[in-house]
Amino acid sequence: MRKSNLFRTLAAVTMLAVVTVSANAQVTTAGTANTPRNGTALTAACDEAVDFVTINSIMPYSVTPDANVAAMVDGSQFLASVYNWTLPAGGTVTAIGGGALTEPVPASGWFTDYDVEVHWNGTAAIRTLTVRERPRNTIGMPVCDGSDSTLSIYVMPEPTAIFIEAGTLANATNIEATAGDAVVGGCAIGGTTVHFNVTFTGTESFNIAYNYVFTPFGGAAAAPVPLTVNGLGAASFLTATPAAPNTDAVTDAFQFVVPSGAGTYGRYVFTLTSVTDRVSRKSFNGTNTGVLTNTVGSSPAGPTLTLISVPTPVTGTIRHVDNNTTAW
Repeated sequence: MRKSNLFRTLAAVTMLAVVTVSANAQVTTAGTANTPRNGTALTAACDEAVDFVTINSIMPYSVTPDANVAAMVDGSQFLASVYNWTLPAGGTVTAIGGGALTEPVPASGWFTDYDVEVHWNGTAAIRTLTVRERPRNTIGMPVCDGSDSTLSIYVMPEPTAIFIEAGTLANATNIEATAGDAVVGGCAIGGTTVHFNVTFTGTESFNIAYNYVFTPFGGAAAAPVPLTVNGLGAASFLTATPAAPNTDAVTDAFQFVVPSGAGTYGRYVFTLTSVTDRVSRKSFNGTNTGVLTNTVGSSPAGPTLTLISVPTPVTGTIRHVDNNTTAW
């Protein structure tokens, strides 16, 4: 965790639009689990050159009041400053917690809130959040507005994950007529290591959760076995834009040693249950699962890949069968 003083000009980033931030803003990246209030420092959980958030997230932002103005505030002649927050599109600015901003003069557009919350909508785009500070006094002194402070924000799509069927399973082959049907299997694959490949979109690195359910031939399904894998993908964070998030086909995302022996033959259905990326982990409080895409024709429905393990029979010894009642 670190405080991020965004009073700076960001350098151009290759493959990104040039984003310039000139803001006295301390931007939290802790997501909805963080509930700052006026006077509470907001901290950054993610080291990033530009501000990235995920669609449909709720993110707090703060601007630091001017120190010279704040030093004059006495509650009588000089009052706490007010702020004009502007977000032309893409979300709604509210008070922390989702309530209305505090507006001393109704319909003025100036609020005492220097901590706010943006409820981002479901559209991925580059947005600009702007704030301006205005001092207040009761002795007839002129009002001197501060300059606009702006923050460019990349509102990113949710991360996605999908199994890659081709080449996914060593020692197993596609056993259905259609490529991409996400059903594979083989004879005598018990004891071998199966390698799963996954294609992601988003901003690395990726964390996934998955489970598998084993159903023996002629038997009932066992309970799901939940598993997780973290830190997948290359470190190419700043190449992502809202219109073109990173795509990364991760070979050998996780492995599975196929059980062998009696009672282990049947269907093993692997299901992706969640995917997060760098941006969604700092935009949400852990309840978001990303977008889990299914391969073509998968059965059962869902982001699954089915492995079928069957035994190779051991041919028995040829024996003569008695064909009369008289023993030799």
